[in-house]
Order: sequence, then structure tokens, then C-alpha cells
Amino acid sequence: KGDFASGDLSSLLTHPTTHWIHLTGAVDPLFLQTLGTTFKLHPLVLEDIACRSERPKLDLYPAYLFIIVNLLSIDPKTFAITSEQVSLVLGKNFVLSFISKDGNFINPIKERLRHGNNRIRQKEADYLAYAILDLVADHTFTVLNQLDLQIETLEQELTRTTKPLILQRIQKI
Repeated sequence: KGDFASGDLSSLLTHPTTHWIHLTGAVDPLFLQTLGTTFKLHPLVLEDIACRSERPKLDLYPAYLFIIVNLLSIDPKTFAITSEQVSLVLGKNFVLSFISKDGNFINPIKERLRHGNNRIRQKEADYLAYAILDLVADHTFTVLNQLDLQIETLEQELTRTTKPLILQRIQKI
């Protein structure tokens, strides 16, 4: 978070360390354009980041990778599944990450970065991008496990007694 002038961002690229810019929520179009200019991002990449409803994909550009994945979440009461777009731009010494709503999902990485000299600090930008994608995968498995438990519970209920409500719940899942 913070205000960056284009020159401030450009100066990041001259330092040999890994830089991470993580944005949550709607991105100001002017700031997105500044990022695009600074990191030499293709206009279609900027459009996909701003759109927030793209399908998962991986695009290879000469100086960076552009990745879109979906972060799945499940409401523990209703079992409704929601999906948020996570966009990553992985360059030689930088990672740009964007997520539409759930900024908290990234907190484990922030904590690892706060606590001194660990693997995520020792490795390069590709490892940071891997760590973000690994968190997305972990969330997906959490959703799948919760659905599996829900289905197992319904199956047990179904073997005890058949009720139209149970069949409707199964169809909903």
C-alpha cells in the first residue's frame, strides 16, 4: 500500500533484490497504467488484470510470465463456492500480484517475509510466485476437503433414510 510515482517504481528495477507489489481490490486505472509502463507490460495483460473475470491461463512474454489462477473459497454454512481471480506477473527480480477481494489469503507469505532469513527471502522472484501459487492450491484442497466431508455426511444420511431434502442437497453440491 502507498503512493508511488513512476520514478519510484522504476528505481526498484535497478536494485538486484526481489521486489513484490501486491494489490487487493480494484486497481486504480492510472496506477495500473503506471505499473504497465514501468514493468513494460503488454496492454492485454493490463486488461486481464483489470477485468478480474478471466479464465486461468499462463502467457509467456519475453521479459515475464503472466499467470491467472482462481482462488476458491467455501462458505462453511451454505457451502457456496466463490472464486476470485489472482493475477501474477513474474519477472527476473519482481512479482506483481493482484487479487480481487481476499487480501488475507496472502498473510502466511507476509508473515514468512517478516520473520527474518528464511527460504522465501533467500530465493529469487520465481520462488515467491511459487509460494503464492502454492497458497492458491492449498485453498483449493481445503474447499475440496470440505465438499468431500459434506458429501460423506449426506451419503450417511441417505443410507439411513431417503428424504427429498437430502437428494436436493446432493444435487446442489
